[in-house]
Amino acid sequence: MVVLLSDGESNAGRSPAAAAARAQQEGVTVNTIGIGTRGVQTSLNRRTSIGLDESTLKSIASTTSGEYFYAADAGQLEQVYAHLGSQISWVREQTEVTAIASGLGAKFLTVAGVLSLGWFGRFP
Repeated sequence: MVVLLSDGESNAGRSPAAAAARAQQEGVTVNTIGIGTRGVQTSLNRRTSIGLDESTLKSIASTTSGEYFYAADAGQLEQVYAHLGSQISWVREQTEVTAIASGLGAKFLTVAGVLSLGWFGRFP
């Protein structure tokens, strides 16, 4: 699962639709969170106008079977993160590592044996 916190405006790289399609192919769910003021365009460097593009964020979420959330302030953002956090769970898996430890021990013993033979002058 990926959480995308954005205003939805695409200004570089792949198009949002192409990125969403790739995520869908890979089986990645993208939950999107829109930040910014709804219905207001802000001028950046007097040439670029930016604003909240909710339709793009909703499209990304729906393409990948995710959810769209809007966070107008920090309190709402905390609520969204709490909701998303409740969907994530930990899975404990036991992994057998004795073979690795035994292999490393055998290598250290071999190196130590070779070094001791050299130290005591018993190398053939």
